[in-house]
Amino acid sequence: MNDDGSSAEEWLVEAILAERACGPGGRDREYLVRWQGHALQTWENRETCEELEALDNWLAFASPARDKNGNLPQSFHRDLSSQRS
Repeated sequence: MNDDGSSAEEWLVEAILAERACGPGGRDREYLVRWQGHALQTWENRETCEELEALDNWLAFASPARDKNGNLPQSFHRDLSSQRS
């Protein structure tokens, strides 16, 4: 329940599809989240994703593509279109 007394719907994360730099000097990250059971994909900040297994999976997936500074190629993303039913 929210502070105002309304009920809060909890959405489950299906996967993280991409990341982008944000904040001053691009030092922080946002992650493109695909929500389970919803067509909606949203950019979420690092703090929102910090405790998610999906973030651990994304970091493991993206690790080999990172350069020596930890950056990903501009168009790097996860394509799960073939896994959707």
